[in-house]
Amino acid sequence: MKHNSPPRQAIFPNLTALVLLVITLAFTTVFQAQAAQPRINVQVNYVYTTQFGFGQYSVGGLDAEVFSLPLAFSFDDVFQSATLDLLMPVTYGRYRFSTDGDFQGNAVSAHANSESLAIQPMLMLNIPLSETVQISPLIAWGPGRNFGADGQIIVDGETYAVELDEAWFYTYQLGVSSLFQHDSGAYQFLYGMAFVWAGNGDWGNGTASNNAEAYGTFYSGAEVRHPIGVYLGSIPLNAGIFAIYHRFTPSLQFTRPGRGDLSVQQIIELGVSLGTDTSGNLPYVGDLLDDFRIGVSYQTNDNFHGVRLNFGFPF
Repeated sequence: MKHNSPPRQAIFPNLTALVLLVITLAFTTVFQAQAAQPRINVQVNYVYTTQFGFGQYSVGGLDAEVFSLPLAFSFDDVFQSATLDLLMPVTYGRYRFSTDGDFQGNAVSAHANSESLAIQPMLMLNIPLSETVQISPLIAWGPGRNFGADGQIIVDGETYAVELDEAWFYTYQLGVSSLFQHDSGAYQFLYGMAFVWAGNGDWGNGTASNNAEAYGTFYSGAEVRHPIGVYLGSIPLNAGIFAIYHRFTPSLQFTRPGRGDLSVQQIIELGVSLGTDTSGNLPYVGDLLDDFRIGVSYQTNDNFHGVRLNFGFPF
């Protein structure tokens, strides 16, 4: 059975998408009055950026954009017929946060901007249990840093410039995924499930205990593919549609001044994809296009909306 490694996009960085920023990028905004000088603390859940993918999303006043430089290496037959993938995504995120509300009887408006750059090396062992079933344990850890942070608070029409903390941080992921593939005539069906425990924290500035975050993510997804009668050279192309259910435990929290906390417990994702089944015989690029796939999807719930580009099995 030849196919893409199961969880290279939603669970963590992928062959060509890797990621930097997403749905629980909990931009936690807290206002404090200190000697009549308001203060804004902005906390970003950076590990979720590596789970979201390449794209853009908005939630609770936060607009985030993610860009990625995917670096990946694969080693065949490292343990019997198992393959080992080494993923080293370099991810850049750009965050804009804006909110307003009532704080201690005052009309308050807050704005903050930040950027981040990180790398999260990941090891994933793909173990085939049969011709149609594969499981893949994974582990990842990596450093990053936020920069370009600035913000302002407007209290009853008076503006206060605010300096935001810039610090090193780390992210980690630990989990396992499974993938089942079934062919029926010209149709190909893929079903996947995974559970990943992920977290991040500040590093080396004495505030890790305050800013550390961790949560579990359960994924369940399915895709159906069919040839479209179009060729790239000698390589046949197929198109697919897929759906993925994301469940977070504990739920993702977004704190907003003057309002109730916004939590995200689940996300529904729908998308389409275009890809290849075999590499054909194109010179030089044949192997690179073997089982290559690119897709675009829309993620939503009542509070979260995002569009992302993914590569490989979309899950």
